[in-house]
Amino acid sequence: MNKSRKYRKSRIIALLSGMFLLITTPLLSSCTDETEENDVLSILFEKSSVGISVSGTEQLRIKVILPGKGVSPTDWYDQTANPLGLVWSSGNENAVRVDTQGVITGIGTGNAPITVTVPNGVYARASVSVPNEAIFERVKPP
Repeated sequence: MNKSRKYRKSRIIALLSGMFLLITTPLLSSCTDETEENDVLSILFEKSSVGISVSGTEQLRIKVILPGKGVSPTDWYDQTANPLGLVWSSGNENAVRVDTQGVITGIGTGNAPITVTVPNGVYARASVSVPNEAIFERVKPP
């Protein structure tokens, strides 16, 4: 018997030191217990928060959890090939920009949530901050 239902679940699970797993199930009008081979169950960022400087860059690394596959501490998703069609976005492009392969660039002072989404609606977010790097010189009295 194939039952359809609507649901939305989300929870965060600590895996390894500094690694978190955000499990999200999108709200779908028709969802079954059967999954296809390339249906993404969740996405795991290597770091949940990152700090970079203005003009600095960093590659965000992720793991994609598929049905029937375990989480390996060494197998990172191949963002260059991007076989699952991940889409990256920045919540504040005045502070941080992200390219199609998950490389972030500091644009200006501020914070930005960086979101990676797969076509079936599963997503994960990491927080990126670009601190104010003003340098103050200590002045000695004459």
